[in-house]
Amino acid sequence: MKKIILIFAFFIAFQMSNAQMVNYRVDNRTDQLSPLKVGLTLVGVENFLTPITAGVSVDYRLIDHLTLNGQVRIGYLKNFLLNESALVTTQPENTGFYSEITGNYAFLDWTSKGKIKVQTSGSTYFKAQCDARHQIAGTAGVFDYSRSGVEYCNSTNYIISGTTNLIPSNPDQNMFLLSKNTFGGVFGLTYSNIKKCIVHYDDVSQTKYLMNRLYFHLLAGGTGVGKITYNGSDYKIDNAKNLQPIGYKLGWYVEEGIMTAGLEFGLMPDIYFQTPQQPSVTADKYPNYFKFTFGLMLYGSDGKFGMK
Repeated sequence: MKKIILIFAFFIAFQMSNAQMVNYRVDNRTDQLSPLKVGLTLVGVENFLTPITAGVSVDYRLIDHLTLNGQVRIGYLKNFLLNESALVTTQPENTGFYSEITGNYAFLDWTSKGKIKVQTSGSTYFKAQCDARHQIAGTAGVFDYSRSGVEYCNSTNYIISGTTNLIPSNPDQNMFLLSKNTFGGVFGLTYSNIKKCIVHYDDVSQTKYLMNRLYFHLLAGGTGVGKITYNGSDYKIDNAKNLQPIGYKLGWYVEEGIMTAGLEFGLMPDIYFQTPQQPSVTADKYPNYFKFTFGLMLYGSDGKFGMK
């Protein structure tokens, strides 16, 4: 225990030794937000599309308290986690996409005193007082996403269409691939914390921008499924039930300068198969998901807009 306390004390002392006392002046710019921003998601890691995705996002500020957001991500790699040797079906995998358009109206908006870290040289820095602007917004919009689904069966037959179309199974091939598409609405709350300022010190000026966004959104939508292919024949699936129309997502998104990152998890609306004749047919009734994204602001970054 003493070693842990000593290590912690050494860490605090090291941090304090690198902090400087500097005379500075701050121009706060939280009231000068970019009217249009275009971002690029370089890498997305998520388990409800293919594992690796990329995309674009657009933020358009209609008025100070009302913004529109559009985003789309597309899978560009096949699912390398998929055991293709166990597949009975032969249609190609749907790498998937996710698109969303929302409006965000900030019904609460206030400013408080905050601090932001200013790096001077090497590991030395100081913390400057910088206004923190807080916004709580109501969010509403629509989403559309498509992806491949995998269903497993350990029975002697797959029931694809009621009791009429039975596809043989064997121990080595016990799953089939199908396409799913969900369309629905997004409703919830979004909280933003914005720090944007120019710090002047020692005849030097640094622009600083940091925005953190937290959100909780409900998702409501219907899911449809495509046909599957077996031995060159297409089979319609009519026993997939929309028994989970409600989902949610909880996330965090950050912009610092022109860099962006996000972390999200939740539960997507989905279907599962209702097959009372073959109860060993199973599906993921609760498709929990996560995603992590990293990207850049290509145009209109608040790290540059209004910073002269």
